[in-house]
Amino acid sequence: MSKYRRAAKVDANQGAIVKELRGLGYSVALDHDDILVGYRGKTFWYEIKTGPKAVVKESQKKLLKEYKGHYKIVWSTEMILTDIKKEMNNV
Repeated sequence: MSKYRRAAKVDANQGAIVKELRGLGYSVALDHDDILVGYRGKTFWYEIKTGPKAVVKESQKKLLKEYKGHYKIVWSTEMILTDIKKEMNNV
């Protein structure tokens, strides 16, 4: 068993998002509820949902509110790319 917690259910769009990000040259690590994306020495943590109406668990809401690192809930590659660009411009 991995020392990292794996999400019990992977959202249907996660595989396509991971494939697209890797195809664009981003590093993507799985097994970290949901994915970690590496870009230019920075790490971005994304919870992938199937869309804006998907259920967000209480633990995820708590992370959004309290986590001091990067954590976002997204449902498309475009959202991730836009977020990374915004975050890199704020450095």
